[in-house]
Amino acid sequence: MTDVADKTTTPTLPGSAWILGWTFLAMQLLDVVDRGFTDSGPISVLLSAAVGAALLTWGSVGVLHGRTVRLVLAWIAVGLQPVVALWSAGESANALWLVALAVSLVQLVAMVNFSTSDYLRRQRTLTKAELQPLARGLLLLAVAVGVLAGLAAPAGDRVGNGFSVHLDLNGI
Repeated sequence: MTDVADKTTTPTLPGSAWILGWTFLAMQLLDVVDRGFTDSGPISVLLSAAVGAALLTWGSVGVLHGRTVRLVLAWIAVGLQPVVALWSAGESANALWLVALAVSLVQLVAMVNFSTSDYLRRQRTLTKAELQPLARGLLLLAVAVGVLAGLAAPAGDRVGNGFSVHLDLNGI
């Protein structure tokens, strides 16, 4: 095990970080398959996609840098997904629900692995100036998830009963 106090040793980004990125994208794609695309106006969709991309990228950077508030928010999001899926099993149990449940469980395991990694322990000891550059591919995944969140139809339009947040900027 590496000494996390040694700031000259750089643990590599764990594969679980990539699994988290891809599973967030998979969950968002499942949402779009389940609910379809929004029929809001183009300005609303553009603003919603931009806000989603910005928020998801901000959150991802914080998680990868080990920032407490963003890690807690990520844990809440990842931890609630399987609970909500199981809660709604009776009303919406179908093949899509089963895939979403499986992906959410993979995501939960990846979050545990990432949260206990030497990489994250070291990131949490560094000052802002000492932080290493992040993998651009992971940040692109965050942008894609945010954009898809802005393109998805509101949660009330979904076939099943899942948990989702939708920002409607139509009235602006």
